[in-house]
Amino acid sequence: MAQEPQSQQIGLKDKNMIPNKKISELTEITSLDNADLIPAVDISEGTTNKITLANFPISPKIQDALDDKADTDQTLYIGTTGINLNRASGTLNLAGIGTLACGAITATSYNGVLAANLLDKSANETINGRYHHNTSYTTDTVLSYTGLQNDFTKRIQGNITDYGVGLRLTNFAYVDSGFTDNGYLQGLTISSIRNYNSGVDDSGTLNGLWGIRVVVSHDNNNPTATPVTNTMYGINIISLLQTGSVGTSYGLKIDNMVGTTQYAIHTGTGTCHFGDDVTVAGDLDLTGTSYTAGDPTTTGYFTIKVDGVNYKVPCVAA
Repeated sequence: MAQEPQSQQIGLKDKNMIPNKKISELTEITSLDNADLIPAVDISEGTTNKITLANFPISPKIQDALDDKADTDQTLYIGTTGINLNRASGTLNLAGIGTLACGAITATSYNGVLAANLLDKSANETINGRYHHNTSYTTDTVLSYTGLQNDFTKRIQGNITDYGVGLRLTNFAYVDSGFTDNGYLQGLTISSIRNYNSGVDDSGTLNGLWGIRVVVSHDNNNPTATPVTNTMYGINIISLLQTGSVGTSYGLKIDNMVGTTQYAIHTGTGTCHFGDDVTVAGDLDLTGTSYTAGDPTTTGYFTIKVDGVNYKVPCVAA
């Protein structure tokens, strides 16, 4: 039997490879190290040699594909507009592009907010569960911030009947017959609290603390405008009882005040009108009222008005 040419012989001494064994019969491995050897047939010399994986050349087609890849920071042109394509930061800046047409864009989250919890600013939204808006910051500069802001503007250019509501909060409660809910239902709870977090120092001075501040006004930003408003309300409380029964009803209930100087209600100028009986549990202080204890026919009285009629009330020193 004639001896095969040297170019057809593989003489590697390996437990997985012996002479005259087909490559398809060798044991398969799934990875290579850079120092591993690969048999190579030198066509020009007619010899079988070896090459390490580290020195194994890339084919021209693969090299061409790698040469065409984007650099770490490369500019992609759409028409004459350059688009920054940065592979290092994973960002694609489309500034300067006009209308961008594409199919549906799917995202799992935005800044940690799940896509299912994102609100559509252009559509009516129904929120199931609790929507928690949490904003905190530390600063030593003078600034103004708003935790939640809703700007609603309506402009009427015709004779219509329109009822605009900037923010509406409505809660419903249904208690089936025979059952009792020992809790409560609140339409709105607003709190401004200091020294709430036990791990945070809060020993400084705050100039003011408001629970609710209501502003209704005619501004003067347009000096040529002369707006007319028939009735202005700071707070309008409506209590309705159309079915069932209510035990005690409070239009406005103010608990005990705290502080060095305490005012449950403190008004500026303007008439205070009470539509029903007025009950005073403590002293009725008429500070500022012109009266002097003495002869009620001269100066020892103060005046009250009932149904448009003034009455003199005698003053006797206690």
